[in-house]
Amino acid sequence: MRATAEKTRSGVALVTVLWLMTVLSAVALQVGLFCRLRLQLSRNVGEGVSALMLARAGVEHALADLKAARDGIVALDDLRPEG
Repeated sequence: MRATAEKTRSGVALVTVLWLMTVLSAVALQVGLFCRLRLQLSRNVGEGVSALMLARAGVEHALADLKAARDGIVALDDLRPEG
């Protein structure tokens, strides 16, 4: 009778540990997915800001070219790189 109680107790402990490991694995997986999502979101925001700044710089460059032209017309030849 005593051996059966000990086997039952060790069996319950094993099942409890397995469930605990399953739950902890699921939590770790969710944390990993959440971190990956946040990293991708941060990367997207950074790329968006960079694209916006490049677009604004392009507009400012075009405005500077227009102001520098005597008659307000910039030829397409001016857009080619020199060399």
